[in-house]
Amino acid sequence: MMLTMDTRRAGFWAFVLVAGLLLGLLVRGIIMAESDGHPLLAGIGAYEDLQREIEQFRAEIASLHEEKNDLLRQLLSGEISSEQIEAELDAAKYAAGFLAVEGPGVSVTLGDSSQSGDAFIERGLVHDYDLLYLINELRAAGAEAISIRSGRIEERLTGLSFVRCTGPTVVVNNTRLTAPFTIKAIGDPDIIIQALEMTGGIVEQLRMYGLDITVEEKELIEIPAYDLPVRYRFLDSPTREQESLPANAGEAPASSSGAIEVKKGAGR
Repeated sequence: MMLTMDTRRAGFWAFVLVAGLLLGLLVRGIIMAESDGHPLLAGIGAYEDLQREIEQFRAEIASLHEEKNDLLRQLLSGEISSEQIEAELDAAKYAAGFLAVEGPGVSVTLGDSSQSGDAFIERGLVHDYDLLYLINELRAAGAEAISIRSGRIEERLTGLSFVRCTGPTVVVNNTRLTAPFTIKAIGDPDIIIQALEMTGGIVEQLRMYGLDITVEEKELIEIPAYDLPVRYRFLDSPTREQESLPANAGEAPASSSGAIEVKKGAGR
């Protein structure tokens, strides 16, 4: 009996000793990991944060799927109102430049050099690349609508517009324009002016060539719609033939040659 009790005590103390050694090794490992820049406890916390973030993403994805299915159901059942369709159509027309627009912005006047001399015969004229450089800077500064005016003629710039020199004139939207030009842009006036007039910017560079340029802030700018006919000879939708709608539903009128022609809702 005494031998059995001694054996149990010995086993108990052996267990305590082994457990203490393991605990000591664990603590030592944590301390060494912390000193080596690999905090284990912090890693566990980061893992838990990542798991929570993943769950949030999953919930967001599920919500988006539900929203998509709901919109699809409304579309197929005819529940989407004509007002919603009209609003989306107007937004597309605004983006394409097919509607006249107004808003705050800037007006930039760009003219040929007033200096005389042979050196300014070519360099002192406004060229297409001067206008393109200016237009690019306006768009980069957030201009939402841009037009070029010469005398009484004003042309709206869209994704279909081109600007190029033809002799002493500049052609914009198949219309010949001459200097001085007035470029109007709708957008945040402060941001646009800061972008144009910054050190080394477009205004400073054009003045280095002797061109006359002025930038004015405007509380209200009116820009006309793009009024030329838009015809696509080669462009088509790759999914149109797969739609279940009637062949002529929602399509733009086509000419006898098969080209798509887009009709705009408003002119100048």
